[in-house]
Amino acid sequence: MYKISYQKENHNLTLEISELKYVLESSSEPELSPNKDYVAIITPFEWECQGEIRLINLKTGSSKRTELNLNANLTPKHVIWKNANTLFVLIGSNWGTVDIGGHLYSYNIDYNELTLLKKFDDTIQIQEIQKENDNLLILRGIKYIDDNFNESEPYSTHYTL
Repeated sequence: MYKISYQKENHNLTLEISELKYVLESSSEPELSPNKDYVAIITPFEWECQGEIRLINLKTGSSKRTELNLNANLTPKHVIWKNANTLFVLIGSNWGTVDIGGHLYSYNIDYNELTLLKKFDDTIQIQEIQKENDNLLILRGIKYIDDNFNESEPYSTHYTL
């Protein structure tokens, strides 16, 4: 059995599995796999810091780092599960205050395969993925509306699977 608690305001994750206790001070919100065997997290989850996706097995307590093989300028920004073997991941720039979102990828955890699904124009910064159903993702973020990337408005689109 496991217990998860997450403090969104300071990105602290506490995960207790049998006799093991993980305390991560810089983690994204944990995403529970559909079969409830794993949680996926991005850690460290900080501004201008390259994170990695970790999968924590909720039965054994073991932790596995995914093999995204990103260059030093890129980092995962958001992650959700597609199914028990595949993640949807937003990957974007590590640096700056303009590039706050990312492009949409899928990542197969069994084969370590990262696939670009949708690339966005520089004026669009996708920050959140929501699985509407098995065939549709809702992607949310901002769209810059000036040439200096100072002013923005909320942006939402969908991606059909």
